Amino acid sequence: MTIGDNSSVATQKLQMDLTESAVTGSSPQKKILKHLDKMGIDWHITAEGALWCTIWQVVAENFAPVEQIAELIQGRNFPNKVDAMEWVSRHLSELRERYSGKWIAVVNGEVIAAAENISELNEQLHDKRIDKSFITQIPGKPIVWTTAYAKQAI
Repeated sequence: MTIGDNSSVATQKLQMDLTESAVTGSSPQKKILKHLDKMGIDWHITAEGALWCTIWQVVAENFAPVEQIAELIQGRNFPNKVDAMEWVSRHLSELRERYSGKWIAVVNGEVIAAAENISELNEQLHDKRIDKSFITQIPGKPIVWTTAYAKQAI
């Protein structure tokens, strides 16, 4: 497995955990994929053998004014984990105080497990016999969406 330089920190941590499992031989590919399924993480293996995973992560806080949200999301299909995303967004300040930089699992508006890495979180969920949860990493500091514009000479 190859870890790209352009990945988010959360994605890189997941890749490292998966790589360590595969390299040590403690988790063959089928077992890794089974764990991803149990954690509710969608995955796809490309024709070239690359593993892609969906990981929901806050990428911009205060991205849009409240009065524009209805217009911006009009016609969009909502992800199946939208309730958990909304809950995390509403409680992000509190979650950051308690779980800064950690991976958390949320079920029904409650943090049911937290860990330094996704492997530890998976172990906790396994021990608690939790199959489906919303998993994300809580950013250590506010995430600001910035856009750069450049003038083009004609």
